[in-house]
Amino acid sequence: MREVGSNPVRVACLVNERVYSRAISRWAREAFEHFLHINAIATLLNHARGKREVYVKQHPQVVLPIRISYQQSSQNLS
Repeated sequence: MREVGSNPVRVACLVNERVYSRAISRWAREAFEHFLHINAIATLLNHARGKREVYVKQHPQVVLPIRISYQQSSQNLS
């Protein structure tokens, strides 16, 4: 699997969990050109889990690492 980004970090299990994977995949397909939108969604999903990094699968061979911070959790997703 290829990682997109200059600083590869370990793959978070979030994208493999059934409860999150469908939503993450759908939003990623629709909004890969809108990184703030994906970032806000990742932050929202990650907030309760206490993780600071999340990976979104763009393609079976491509993983997009997104570094998040809790300050972004108040972004409007609509």
